[in-house]
Amino acid sequence: MKKYLILLIIPFLFFSTGCEKEEIVDGTLINTDLIGTWNCESCSNTYDYKYLIFFGDGTFNSTEWDGDITCTDIWSVTDNYVTFCGFVREFEIDGDNLNITYLDGDDMGTWKKVN
Repeated sequence: MKKYLILLIIPFLFFSTGCEKEEIVDGTLINTDLIGTWNCESCSNTYDYKYLIFFGDGTFNSTEWDGDITCTDIWSVTDNYVTFCGFVREFEIDGDNLNITYLDGDDMGTWKKVN
């Protein structure tokens, strides 16, 4: 009987998906690596945001350089795409750096995680 139990357990060890960085919060899929405050390190001159703030409850805020909140919204992810403030953008996280690109290829800048 122990042999059969071991034979049933071994495939689960090899084929388990491991730790997921995505979770569902109130019906919205979020990437837990995005949660936190991101400061604009290198943004284009036409981009007004200084901070992007992704909250763990699926809400989002962005602030301008003068501190005014420019957008309050919910955010969600699908693969390497994040949606906030009505737009879908491609993102990549490399350590404490977040690179965001518009779907037309324009660079939204590099963001450094503050917390």
